[in-house]
Amino acid sequence: MHRRVNTWFVLAAVVAGAWIGADVFGQAEPAVAAGTAEVNITWSDMMKYGGIPMKVIIALSVGMIALFFYFVFVMRRQVVTPRGMKEEILDKISSGNLSDARLVCSQKPSPLAEVTLAGLNYVQAVPMVDPSLLQDVFESEGKRQGAAIQDPTQYMLDIGVVAPMIGLLGTVIGMFRAFQGVAAELAQARPVMLAEGVSMALVTTAAGLVVAILAMIIYALFRGISGRLISHLEASAREILTAILRTGEHSELS
Repeated sequence: MHRRVNTWFVLAAVVAGAWIGADVFGQAEPAVAAGTAEVNITWSDMMKYGGIPMKVIIALSVGMIALFFYFVFVMRRQVVTPRGMKEEILDKISSGNLSDARLVCSQKPSPLAEVTLAGLNYVQAVPMVDPSLLQDVFESEGKRQGAAIQDPTQYMLDIGVVAPMIGLLGTVIGMFRAFQGVAAELAQARPVMLAEGVSMALVTTAAGLVVAILAMIIYALFRGISGRLISHLEASAREILTAILRTGEHSELS
């Protein structure tokens, strides 16, 4: 229940951040010369002023949202350790029937099933079970499955790091354009180039920061969730390992 509340909290944060960003950029009213009408910056203006850096930031934001929903659907206990699966496997192993235990794992593919299958494959492949080697098999496959669970969160961290750097690049390019406007020989070209350069600098900086902040919040949440899922996977795998060792000799298993 706690993880579900946290997940919906971050979803609300993503939506709120997108809404605030849209409100800030869409309703911004830059200063204009006296006697002229006020001008609102629209999304098309943002894309125009932001140039290529803004397009890259938008692409990063789309990737961030896609990763968020991927984590919501994948990082769940029901996906990592399906409900009732551990008890069913333990029951089959306790009765000495490895074939039925393997069937349970094949019917419910999951990280727990993969770890269990690795151990069962070892038990069936050797004439005598070495407890230390069996434990190594469980630990090796458990680490691989744990990495598969946690590693994707690194992409969210990467977005949080890259987005403000792209915004900073847009700032540098925008200020360069602004200085070009100041140095322009034609007096009429100076205000236009100056405004475009400053607009690019501000828009890309703000957009990069908004995406980075949201990405870091999501990363922090799902890093914690993935850690708890891995801990639960390890505990379940340890129980199954203990059950296999308790069963005794390989000859007693079928």
